Amino acid sequence: MPRALEHLAYGELRAGRHTSARAHALEGLGAARRIGQPNVAVSLHAVLALAASVEGDADACAA
Repeated sequence: MPRALEHLAYGELRAGRHTSARAHALEGLGAARRIGQPNVAVSLHAVLALAASVEGDADACAA
């Protein structure tokens, strides 16, 4: 499920649906952490950073 949410979040990000992308990335991140998928978690952090950078939120991007 975390990998599917990653792909969904990237698609939403590309479509300009940043709020949905962020929500799905956070959901996937939580699931990835719970089931021990650190590589997927890193990818989901990248989605969150991309969403923040597109929105001009430098602090969230750095986090």
